[in-house]
Amino acid sequence: MAQIINIPEDEDYEFDVFDYLDMADNARTKKQKLEYTEKALELEPKNIDALMMKAELTSKDDLTRLKEFESIVEFARAELEKDNYFKDCVGDFWGLTETRPYMRARYELIKCYIDLGMMKLARQNCEEMLELCECDNLGLRYTLMHIYAFFEDEDALLKLYEKYEEDSSMVLFPLSVLYYKKLDLETASKYLEQLRQSNKEFKDIVHFLRNENMFKMVISDMDLNSYELGTAEEILAEVEENYFLFRQTPGYFDWVNKELRKKKGRKG
Repeated sequence: MAQIINIPEDEDYEFDVFDYLDMADNARTKKQKLEYTEKALELEPKNIDALMMKAELTSKDDLTRLKEFESIVEFARAELEKDNYFKDCVGDFWGLTETRPYMRARYELIKCYIDLGMMKLARQNCEEMLELCECDNLGLRYTLMHIYAFFEDEDALLKLYEKYEEDSSMVLFPLSVLYYKKLDLETASKYLEQLRQSNKEFKDIVHFLRNENMFKMVISDMDLNSYELGTAEEILAEVEENYFLFRQTPGYFDWVNKELRKKKGRKG
């Protein structure tokens, strides 16, 4: 449901670009969203966030949207190059407010590549963005780990895993899937067990993950943009966000179910 926007009652208040973008983001209809976006562009015709929002609203199909996104990203890059950001600030792009719109736009472009199955382009862009922002405020390392698992690139995935040293579902899942795909089931099971230990609710929702229709029905009623670590919602969000990998390995969750039942049997 759209949020209620608090519009200032002060008659002298002048709306800025971010006011209009917030109103566009929370508007109930596409027409209203576009109207607010146009107002933002009237104030700042080169505003990258507004240009991306307009492209999202007006593109007639996925491929057209992709081309629009690519053009906006290239435009944003050219604007930053004028002030030498790509020479002086590589590695710290999210730390600068001037470069954040570019990073947000490129993030949306990556999601577009993934939606259209253009995985090599998605991989290339993720890798380049991690060079621009080494601390990875946008969490692209997780997307990239799943892409590496998609391509069965063990060396690249392990290198990225070792660099950030964390054990969340967004990390353990692609590692388990990678070794499942390589038929190294012992290693796949090792990472699966780590995942089970870190998320006690995982075993309770595997039956949803095994059935695509049930899975889609469950996530349609959930807000996966906000969840607590260690919960069923974390697992569901992880699978939904990276479905390109799990869709490619339809037998994986059947295997997971058998592994979890074996562990339960040993305990019993």
